[in-house]
Amino acid sequence: SDLIDTRIHEVEAEELRTALRALTEAPIRWVVNTHWHWDHTFGNARFTEAPIVSHRSARDRLERDGADAKQSSGSYLDADDRRLIEAVEITLPDVVFDRHLELDLGDRRVSLEYLGRGHTDNDIVIRADDVLFAGDLIEESAPPTFYDGWPLDWASTLDRATSAPFRVAVPGHGDLMPPDVVARQREHIAAVVQIAERIHASDGTAEDVTDADHPWPRQAAMAAVDRALWQLRST
Repeated sequence: SDLIDTRIHEVEAEELRTALRALTEAPIRWVVNTHWHWDHTFGNARFTEAPIVSHRSARDRLERDGADAKQSSGSYLDADDRRLIEAVEITLPDVVFDRHLELDLGDRRVSLEYLGRGHTDNDIVIRADDVLFAGDLIEESAPPTFYDGWPLDWASTLDRATSAPFRVAVPGHGDLMPPDVVARQREHIAAVVQIAERIHASDGTAEDVTDADHPWPRQAAMAAVDRALWQLRST
């Protein structure tokens, strides 16, 4: 078996291990981090019996910014989780790749691919039969988050991720997403760029986003547009 992402700290990681053992007694052959963010990697220390795999940039970012993420993540958590985050031993991936890697699970092979910038500059997707594991390139339980994202690239990256047929996608957060729901989220992300381009042309700011602009809550749309404006001004 293999495991994709390891949760926010070692106690949650141990809960994940227990849930996995309820499904299979097969040893864990590989652990995959879909990107560098703390809520996907801070449980790595509980799975060191297997190689941990990520994009090269994900490993670099976790090594460079992981300690800062331990401090900043506390604002999202209750006191117990903050204490557990403080105790996290940041554990870096052992195996990195740039574009493509295949993993042998014994009874099947799965494909890991880096297809471009999106939620971060190091998101990967995992293809296993007709299931697409897409990490935080897609989210079902809330709008995608853009704080170190690349809105101008994101929709095209999703186009490449969904170019091969798939039955269902597994997002980084929330329930399974069928292809039509993934496509709808792709259109919402593209809409962020169109809004930002219009605001950029008039030298505006994210405060110019209106409720009528976007189907997401205004604060989420503003955060997305703000990041898109940063990218437009950077280019």
